[in-house]
This record gives sequence, C-alpha cells and structure tokens, in this order.
Amino acid sequence: MLKKKRKLWAIAAFPALFLSGICQGQGPMKATVEAAASEKINVTESAAARFTRQSQAYGLRMFQQLEKGSKDRNLVFSPLSIEFMMGIVRTGATPPVSDDIARAWGLGDLPVAEMNRNLAQIMKSQRDGFSESGGVEQKELMRIRDETAKLLEQTKSLPDSSPDKTEHVQMLQKRLGDWDQRIEASRQTASQNRLKIANGLFVDTRYRIKPDFAQALSDAYQADAQTLDFLASKKATATVNQWVNKNTDGRILQIVDSLDTNTNIALLNAVAFVGQWPEKFFDKKNTKNASFKGLRESRPVPTMQQSGLEQYYEDAALQAIFLPYRGHKYAMLVILPKDETAQGLANAISQLDGAAFARILNSARSPEQRYKGALYLPRFDIESTFDDLLPKSQAILGVALGGAQLPILTDKRTGRLLEQNDLSAMIHKANITVDEEGTRAAAVTVAIAVGAAFQQPQYVPFEMRVDHPFIYVIVDEAGNIAFLGSVKNL
Repeated sequence: MLKKKRKLWAIAAFPALFLSGICQGQGPMKATVEAAASEKINVTESAAARFTRQSQAYGLRMFQQLEKGSKDRNLVFSPLSIEFMMGIVRTGATPPVSDDIARAWGLGDLPVAEMNRNLAQIMKSQRDGFSESGGVEQKELMRIRDETAKLLEQTKSLPDSSPDKTEHVQMLQKRLGDWDQRIEASRQTASQNRLKIANGLFVDTRYRIKPDFAQALSDAYQADAQTLDFLASKKATATVNQWVNKNTDGRILQIVDSLDTNTNIALLNAVAFVGQWPEKFFDKKNTKNASFKGLRESRPVPTMQQSGLEQYYEDAALQAIFLPYRGHKYAMLVILPKDETAQGLANAISQLDGAAFARILNSARSPEQRYKGALYLPRFDIESTFDDLLPKSQAILGVALGGAQLPILTDKRTGRLLEQNDLSAMIHKANITVDEEGTRAAAVTVAIAVGAAFQQPQYVPFEMRVDHPFIYVIVDEAGNIAFLGSVKNL
C-alpha cells in the first residue's frame, strides 16, 4: 500500500520595511550602492555589503517578473521575506537545489553558513534598533561625544596651575552630559520606527528535526522548534495563524485556511514594520484631493504635501525622492516615471536592475545638485497575493523549486530520515499602508512541502507631483529591500 506523502509548511511572515535611512555622509549604504553600480566586484567591498548588493539585485529581478503578471493591479511584496524563506529552504535542501538557489540569488559559491551569518546580522541589526555601528545620526552624535570626552581627559591632565582649568573641565563635563542626553533621545526616537523580525518552527509530534538543521535555525534565525499535532488540523491551523497574527502586529490575520493532516512541519518567519515620518512632516491640514491619473481612470484622491525637500534626483526619464523616517534608520524611495502611460511604468520597471537602483538611490540620498522643492504624494493602501510562486519559481525566483526535497526530518519511532519532503506550493501575501503618520507593512511567504569657506548654496527648484503610476521601495540603512511595489490606480 502506498503511503500518503507528508506535507511540510514553511511560512515566512514579513511585514514591512523599508528604504535606506542614511541621509548624508559616507556610510555603509554609500559603499553598497557604489559597489552595486560597478560591473566588477570591488575587492575592498565587505562581505556584508556584497550580500546586500546581491540581495538588492535579486529582489529587483523578482519585482520585474511579478509585474509581468500584475497587469493594471497595484503591487506590493517583500523581497526580504522571500529571501529569508529561500535561505531557510537552502539550509534544509541538498545539491543541486541548494546550489541552484545560490546561483539564482547571485551568491555564487557562498557557503550556506556564510549566507546564514549575513541573514542573522540583518536580524540582529533590526533587533538592536541600530545597524552594527549605529545609524548615521547616532554615529555622528557618538563621534562628537567621544571627541568631547577625549578633550575632557586632556584638560584634566593639565597642571593645576593652568589658567581656567577648573572652568574648562566643568564646561566640558556639562557638554559631555548634553551629548549623552541627545544620544539617548536619538535612540528613543529611532525605536519608534522598528522592523521586528521573529521566526518560528512547528514540527509534528511524530518527528524530529535533524540536529544540524535545528542548530542552523536556532543560531541564524533564532527559531526554536515547538511540537504541534498536525493530525488535529483545526487546532494546528489556529496555532499557526495565531503566531502569524501576533508577530505581524495584527496586519496578517490568517495565512492558512486549513492545514492538511499530512503536514510534517511549519517554518515561520515574521516581520512587523512601523515607520513614522518626522514630526509634522506630512501635516493632515495640507492633505487635499488631487487628480491621480491611473491606468484605468483618473480620479481625485487624498494627496499629502511637503515642501523644502532636498534629497531628490531627476534625469530624462524619471524623478525620485528619498523620504527618511524618524530616526533616519529607514526611508522610502519614490520613483516616478516622466512618461505617464502604462508603457512608461513598464519601461521604468524593466530598466530597474541592481546598477540602476543603486544609481537612483545614491543620487537621491546625496544629490550632487542642490535641490529644494515640493512633493505631492497620494495616500495609499495596497494588498497583493501571489499564490503561484512554485509553478512560476523558475521565472520569478530564478530556480525551479517544484518537488525540491527537504531532508530535514527523522521519524521519532524508527530514527529514519523522511526522504519524501518535497515542496508542492509557495504563496506570498503582503500589504502596505502609507499616510500622514508614516508606513505600516506586512508580508507572508508560505512554502508547502509534501513527504571650504561657506557659500550660500544655490538650489535647483523642483516639483514632484506623484499623480500617475509610480514605484516605491522601502529599505534599511544597509540597503536591504524590505518592500517593493508599484501603484497604478487609486
């Protein structure tokens, strides 16, 4: 008698995130985008920056493929969510699938352990509220604070007979205290914008996870295995949905209608993003109805307004603006094609590869030209579902995953490896809300497996009316693309 194949569910729930929060200076984002813009790998590029650049390009390739099937529908998805899921799948898979995932991602021969270290660092940077060395604002405050502390120590070491030594020491002590207060205030402000990442692992009560896979998930993804009786389908389904609901701050209420009793394991990854604009950045009093020329129709929609903006880029084909959230760790990049037609948006998306994205992002973040102008940005609320990722995985993900084996479970009773744990479905769902307060977003990926002298600057004025289809990107300060999409109708 043939045994039914057992099913494995791998669920990655990812809300939102984010575009680079670096605003000025030479930070990790600049190194990343400059490397991405080069056709040759920079030998001085750090491993983390290279991984970010490769992931940026992979996310943009997915975007281009997903757009081909979206027609005139608005789109949102989370490259980061899918990349985390691909990382988990690669960790559990064996060649040739694991090698194919690396090639599709653009990782070359990067070992699984090194890939997981990079993903773990992304999680750590979000959990700590800062990148490894802090955001640009925190870095600058801490640099000045450290210089003040050094000057204080030097002043204390002067002979007591030095003129005004006591007065200078007291003054520097006060300044040091002031800088400490500003650093703490900056930390608290930054904490209001966060990307919360959580991972979960549910395994059927009859099976065990292979120790090496369990260790990798614990070390890299902070996921500890919990047992769940999948034969009690209704209860198991409720447990998985409750986990997703909790870890996406309620933005994803349900990811599965019913778990099959043949399910072996559920892998979950959740991210919840909240990004608040600087205080009174978009004042609700200034929001007015304005026409948005969608692909289906033109109609008035609530449009936010802001002036005096400087982080802007423009070329013959598009306008782009860089909008930092409070604390400057995350930001949104809005890309507006000058051609208002459907073909104009299609051309912009098809040309948005890794190098083009790096050029636009870096140019908008730190413009060579001095701009100062106004932005008119519509509020939007979007949800997308992609339930056919597996049959289209070769095109969208760059690797054929249908039937891919995940030999990661052993039978508790016999100790034997379960050899039939092949992927049979993959679904991605995401949503995003942008308004006067800021941005909230969520996403879920489900993989189912069976068995000099100061001069007054001269500004170039601009006006950017986002009144026709556009592209938006959210990244963290390292350049990891959390959310990516397009708005075609409102």
